[in-house]
Amino acid sequence: ITGGSGTTSGTSKFGGGVYNKGRVSIKNCLISLNSAPTGGGIYNSGTATITGSTISKNSASGSGGGVFNSGKISVSASTISENVAGYGGGIFNTGTAAIYSSSVNGNTAPYGGGIANGGSLVIGGVSLIMNNRATMGTGGGIYSWSGVTLDGQSIAIKYNKAHMPYPLPSGAPWNQQYGVFMYAVPTLKNGFDPAKQVTYNTYL
Repeated sequence: ITGGSGTTSGTSKFGGGVYNKGRVSIKNCLISLNSAPTGGGIYNSGTATITGSTISKNSASGSGGGVFNSGKISVSASTISENVAGYGGGIFNTGTAAIYSSSVNGNTAPYGGGIANGGSLVIGGVSLIMNNRATMGTGGGIYSWSGVTLDGQSIAIKYNKAHMPYPLPSGAPWNQQYGVFMYAVPTLKNGFDPAKQVTYNTYL
């Protein structure tokens, strides 16, 4: 699914490639080079399952370059890469999101280069949050003001870059240098170790 634009689809400004408010299953698909103010690649306010797919090189002037989710979404064995947005270059989530054994790589936004989260977010399996950039502020890999669960020893949040890691803004209790910025302390499960798994994140 390529070349879509939410800005020219009637009055819709959501979902350059895919707009879903019901139920959708996306399997073994490429969603690329789409644009919209919100949800450049995918806009989901319903229930979405993404498996074995690539969401790349999409853009949103607002939130969610690759994916905007305000519903329920599951992403597995997929790649979300090289997307650009105002917030949440790869994913912007205000709903319920689960990411398993997937890569969020090479995305860019002023805040939350890889993921911006204001909902419920679970990351597990062999998931790689790498090489994302927050060009104006914090959270090169993940920027979150809500609940995050990091589940397991096979997650890597590495080689992300952010413009501002420290000093912490007032009320921000959990920050792993340039890679992760969270206002809410995350839940760490099954041996997740920030000292080993959130590393090599640097200044932009």
